[in-house]
Amino acid sequence: MRKPTETEGPIRLGEGPGSVADAEVGAGQGWNICTQVVPVCIYSSFVPRATTEHCVASLFPSDLGLNLSFDIASISTSVSTSTSTSTWQRASRPETFLLYSQPLPSQDLGFIDPKARCLEIAIGNRTFTIHQSPTVLSSTRAGGTTGAVVWKVTPIFASWLSQPANPLLELLRRRPSVVELGCGISPLCALALRPFVSTYLLTDQPYVQRLVTQNLAENPPPSAGRRGRRGRADDPSHHGEVLFRTLDWETDEVRSVFVDRAMSSGFDAIISCDCVFNYDLVAPFVQTCADLCLLRARDADADGDAEDEGQVDDDDDGDDEGRVKRRRRPCLCIVAQQLRSDDVFLTWLRAFLERFHVWRVPDRLLFDGLQSRAGFVVHVGILRDPS
Repeated sequence: MRKPTETEGPIRLGEGPGSVADAEVGAGQGWNICTQVVPVCIYSSFVPRATTEHCVASLFPSDLGLNLSFDIASISTSVSTSTSTSTWQRASRPETFLLYSQPLPSQDLGFIDPKARCLEIAIGNRTFTIHQSPTVLSSTRAGGTTGAVVWKVTPIFASWLSQPANPLLELLRRRPSVVELGCGISPLCALALRPFVSTYLLTDQPYVQRLVTQNLAENPPPSAGRRGRRGRADDPSHHGEVLFRTLDWETDEVRSVFVDRAMSSGFDAIISCDCVFNYDLVAPFVQTCADLCLLRARDADADGDAEDEGQVDDDDDGDDEGRVKRRRRPCLCIVAQQLRSDDVFLTWLRAFLERFHVWRVPDRLLFDGLQSRAGFVVHVGILRDPS
């Protein structure tokens, strides 16, 4: 990943959340713009002329086993595949305005401590030791250096996502497979989610691999017999496998990198923490997300009616030998980021909306330190047309 540049701060488009300017952003654009004040912040719902319920039902048929009842704020749930680029441009402006019209704290570039060689970071009931490289960060290495240290959003996001009752985990099958883009030297999300996943694949450029390997070795699963948060023995055998694989969004082709059967069948979720901070990264990042989602879609097509967590049928009607087949769940793309440049964010959101159905997780479901008023945001995407 390339090193971001300092910005002068967000452009203030109005007088603040809830002002008259809020309602004027989408005027005449065919969008219903609804804002609702929740205890912590403003969140929004941008719904094309079709109703949210209809669109969600179209995206998540009942036999798929997915549920969006936890009220992620919809930016776009249109199921049309012929929508023009200008529509995504119009859809992204109000979302950008609502996020950046509120006061945002100054957090510099977003590193925890770029000068420390070792950090002790607490997540849940564990403290992890993470080694980083200030030397590499300050170097002039071609291709970027920002992956050499830990970013502020990562431990907060890892803490939130690894909560047993996290609404996004509830959308995934039991013990899902996860791939993380742009992990840098920090395997914090993998370490936090390891008790809940089957496989967690960390990816980034080759220069971070040595420290990723060292950090994984420094933080093994707890000893057998220790009780986890769910009351069961936190046996290392219950923890998913954590791997690292090099992946450069700008030079590597996803299909050629994930050629082995275990990876080529796709993932249940993609995770990204603060990976988009300049214009040049937007297109390769979104394309990589789409290509990874296509692994799951193509595998489902190859398998025909793929069975996803088949359930026993107890009605004794003799159908399908007592088992119900459901379509394979789509891959969820979960993007957490710090709000810096509104122009870069707008560029990313436009590109992401073209390829994905997108929701923003409302602040009321996030930790205080991960809410938009703290300068962070979490979006969820599902690939629009896997063909």
